[in-house]
Amino acid sequence: MIELYRPELADEFMRLGKMMHRESSYRDIAFNEKKVAAIPLTPGVFCAMSVREGIYTGFFVGKIGAYYFSDECAAHDVAFYVDAEYRNGKSGIELIFAYEEWAKKQGVKSIYLSQSSGVQIDRVDRLFDGLGYTRLGSNVKKGV
Repeated sequence: MIELYRPELADEFMRLGKMMHRESSYRDIAFNEKKVAAIPLTPGVFCAMSVREGIYTGFFVGKIGAYYFSDECAAHDVAFYVDAEYRNGKSGIELIFAYEEWAKKQGVKSIYLSQSSGVQIDRVDRLFDGLGYTRLGSNVKKGV
């Protein structure tokens, strides 16, 4: 089941956010709880959480933004995470479907999803492919 974020879910959102951070390619970057707590309260941001048998299993955060070259807008993901114990279920797909429905209601023509966590890249690619997304490029990182 998918629930839209509400302030009573702040602790669960933070718990899952910390899990995502620890597991991801961003784990060596400081985690700012105040910044993370403000994300779902930002106007124009979509935030939903998946729940299974009373346990919050994942979240999706996205937003609408204009292209740098146009006044037209598109939907872009900010963060998408499902607890490893629940990745074989429907949580991820249901979160994406909820985001897609929200984005359509915002009137966008395109929805962009990305994967930069470095976690199960091939599996996430297959998920996005299976949901009808087209690959446009890649995410890369270089330490300096």
